[in-house]
Amino acid sequence: MNSEQMVAKHLSSTGGSQYHVKIACPCIDRADAPLTDFAKLTRHFIAWVQTDPFLVFGLPVADAYQTILEECLTRGMTHVVTIESDMIVPRSAVDQLLVRSIAEGRPFVCGSYVFKDAAGISVALNDSGDRSSQRIPEPYRPRGLVVANRALPMGCAVIDLGAVRNLPRPLFRTLQIPRASDGVLEHISQDTYFTSLLRLHGHTPLLDTNLQCIHVSRQTGECFGSPEYVVEKRLRADKVHELAVRDDFLERHPPA
Repeated sequence: MNSEQMVAKHLSSTGGSQYHVKIACPCIDRADAPLTDFAKLTRHFIAWVQTDPFLVFGLPVADAYQTILEECLTRGMTHVVTIESDMIVPRSAVDQLLVRSIAEGRPFVCGSYVFKDAAGISVALNDSGDRSSQRIPEPYRPRGLVVANRALPMGCAVIDLGAVRNLPRPLFRTLQIPRASDGVLEHISQDTYFTSLLRLHGHTPLLDTNLQCIHVSRQTGECFGSPEYVVEKRLRADKVHELAVRDDFLERHPPA
């Protein structure tokens, strides 16, 4: 084998990168079409990023995420990027998340987004230091990474699978637990459970406020997100080119 053949064989087997990334999306059912156009996502970071998303249909949300991570581990993926079906994200979202996770060594990072209402309140939670929790303030102000160690959502997130490979199972659960203060049952979502599990094993979940994402009502198509991208609950026409949004969504809900 000559040197050219050796190089070609090496590149064909590695792609020039040791990182294998799968994009995944949990869907409510088969009618729940993701609003992100995965083909529009840029792939400039040096990694094997599989083009076709891993779609999971009809499972309870904790089971859907458990299935995604276990399957990605079985397939030999090093990282998974989750983009939920009601999210519209910047075209550069995957590249930005991979920089955070691979280049900077952050095992669990999510883009910033708010609830689907007019309040503009972050979905992410952090411990306030006095055994209580608070929403991340100013969710639309880009300021880099912010700790969200109480509940980091997974609407547009990267997970380093090396950090979860040996964690106790299940990785995701929904629970009701009594509050220490008054015994009232508190609902614990799958992302809150996963955040706490990672935190208990020495990892710091982080919100990337530089990655602004749009949360969309499945019923009305109304958009909720940074004024950089959203005006009057519609996408801004002058910013659509920066977003990995499906063309059929734009046809149904023309930008403002």
